[in-house]
Order: sequence, then structure tokens, then C-alpha cells
Amino acid sequence: SISSFVMHLLSGNMAEAVALLISLAFVVDDRGLPVFVLSPIAILFVNTVTGSGPAIGIALDDCPPDLMQRPPVHHGLFTFEAILDFTVYGVVMGGMTLATFSIYIWGFANGNLGTINPNNDYSCNDYGDNCGDVKRARGTAFLTLNTLLLLHAFNCRHQRLPFWKSSMKNKVLWASVIGGTLLCVPLLYAPFINTKVFKHTGGSWEWGMVAAFSVVFMAFAEIYKAVKRATFPPLYTLVGAAASKGGKITPEGTSRTFAESSVQGV
Repeated sequence: SISSFVMHLLSGNMAEAVALLISLAFVVDDRGLPVFVLSPIAILFVNTVTGSGPAIGIALDDCPPDLMQRPPVHHGLFTFEAILDFTVYGVVMGGMTLATFSIYIWGFANGNLGTINPNNDYSCNDYGDNCGDVKRARGTAFLTLNTLLLLHAFNCRHQRLPFWKSSMKNKVLWASVIGGTLLCVPLLYAPFINTKVFKHTGGSWEWGMVAAFSVVFMAFAEIYKAVKRATFPPLYTLVGAAASKGGKITPEGTSRTFAESSVQGV
């Protein structure tokens, strides 16, 4: 549960870093200054509220169904597979967040990133002029990242197995996912909170786009896990080998027969 908890948090951090850093290269206004894909308050909200609820639900999750088939663990949290997982998931979530922002700005708003008012020095990161499209695209990006991170909690429950193989009776996890989704509504549409605090606004058809990206993300996660099952060593290889040979697992994680163990113990 601790490794799953950490995986969820690090994946979210990676997704934010990918979306924000890559956007610096091309999401710029007339002065060449970057326009933020997510406002600072939105980033803080995703880190503290969106990420915390599902992570706590994961920490309270039941044991994986194949736990007793695995050998004793003699490594830390940051294995090669763990680093690969949060990198892959984070890059995909961050890429999809940036994609929904870009689809709205360049697909429906003709690249409108606000106009420069000579009477003030504000940009769309503050209270610039003609920033309605930026705020709506920002709201779409926020909704995308928030939704993907909530759904990603189901991926983090097991490194290899499909999410439906784990128990679906975790009420805390379900409550955090549903509650996190419903909480987006006032944050996107409530006056003052949306435009003045989060500096974004909610849309209409964008919910459908976010739903489509969510389905694609979950499908990608299952394909990724299937590739790992086919190419990575099974998590319970040593246990299976020991059981088939009448052996046991040593503290070093290798199998020995009972006869060999007896001889060495004399």
C-alpha cells in the first residue's frame, strides 16, 4: 500500500511538471512570455486535495490478490519498475493535460492567448484583456488532470494486474474519486472562485473531450500493464519455482531444496 500511495503522488507530480515545462516552449503571448496552462492555485489544489484523497484510499486498500505468491521483498520503493511506472504514467497524463488545452486554444479559439493592453502590464496569468479563451482552456486542462489523477488511483493498486482484478469494495477510494469529480463543478462554475481565485472557467462540450481522454488513458494503462506482464519477470517466479521443487525462499530471495538446506544447516 505504501508503494502504491507513493506511486500515485509521484505520477501526479510528474504529470504537472510535464504539462507546465513543455508548455513554456510554445504557449506564449504576444510578448513572448509564457501563459500558464494551470494557475498556481490549481496546481496547489491538485497536489493537496485531488492527490491526497485517492492516495489515502489506496493506503487503506486490501492486500493484492497475489501477495502471498510473491517472494520476500529486499529492495526499497524506488525500483526500476517503479521509476518507469510513475514516469510513463506521469508523461501520459501531463501530455493529455497539455493536449486538451492546446485543442481548445488552437482548434477552437484560433490561438487566442489574450491581447496586450498598453495601459497596463497584465497578461492572462493575472488579469489581462481578452482572456476568456485562455481561462476556458485552462479550465479544460484542470478538469483533465483532475479526472486522470482520480482514475489513476485504480491503476496504482497493482503494478501488473488489471484494475478490475483488485477488490472494488474500497469505500474510501470510491468516495474520494466521486467527491473529487463533483468538487470540480463549483471550482469551474462558481463566480469569483473560478475567475478570480483559480483564473479559469468551465465549459460545456469539454466534459465530453475529457471523458474521451479518460477512456484512452485507462486503455493505455491496461496495455502498458499487459506489456509488462509479457516482458518483465513475474512477481512470483521464485515462489512458484520453490513450490514446484519442494524448496523455500532464502533471505537472499533464491530457492533452495529442503535437502540442501538440511545439509548446509549441519
